[in-house]
Amino acid sequence: MDTGLDVMFTPGSLISCTTCFDHKLQGEVVAFDYERRVLVIKSPSSVQPNNHDVHLLNLAFVSDINIEKEVAKDNSIPTTEINIQKVCLVCDLLMF
Repeated sequence: MDTGLDVMFTPGSLISCTTCFDHKLQGEVVAFDYERRVLVIKSPSSVQPNNHDVHLLNLAFVSDINIEKEVAKDNSIPTTEINIQKVCLVCDLLMF
């Protein structure tokens, strides 16, 4: 699938993709930022049972995106916006 802006990802849908490092990921869409081309997915943790790994994916560095199971968009449930400033703060803390 082309990673252009011609597709929207609905929270709850299941996707699979390959990163630029040839790492294959599969998970449930948590959030999608159309303008920034960022996709957030969660998948079961391989380390701790009953936990999830959360992946922030820059779609410019992802290929072969497939929507495995599409979920119908329900406009009655409001979606949560990603607090980019908070994410950047956490990333800065992890870098040091």
